[in-house]
Amino acid sequence: MVNVSLLCATVILILCCLFARRSNPCKIIDPILGDKSAKYEDIKDVDVVYICVPSPMSETGHCDTSIIDSVLRELFSIGYRGLIISKVTAPPDYYTKVSQLFDNLVYMPEFLTAANAINDYA
Repeated sequence: MVNVSLLCATVILILCCLFARRSNPCKIIDPILGDKSAKYEDIKDVDVVYICVPSPMSETGHCDTSIIDSVLRELFSIGYRGLIISKVTAPPDYYTKVSQLFDNLVYMPEFLTAANAINDYA
């Protein structure tokens, strides 16, 4: 059995719960609302963590990665070593930078069109 944990924003919380319901029970932490069914320490030993938090665009067009940064800091602070799957939209250079710190981080875009999946992902 794979233990799954979801670090979610409310916007996609329903999708995350549907995924978790199909596989295994999950623990949910919502850093935006402070609504937590678990604490970070509770997810230290889960196999997979999905990060699904917003990355709002500023007025200047820059992506605000402060929320995912906060989540990654928390995971680092508890010594999490399982698989981290990020669904967060962020610039490619952001993932290049953080993947040097987290060799267990996988970026899985939250949306790909069927017709252009390869181009959308690149």
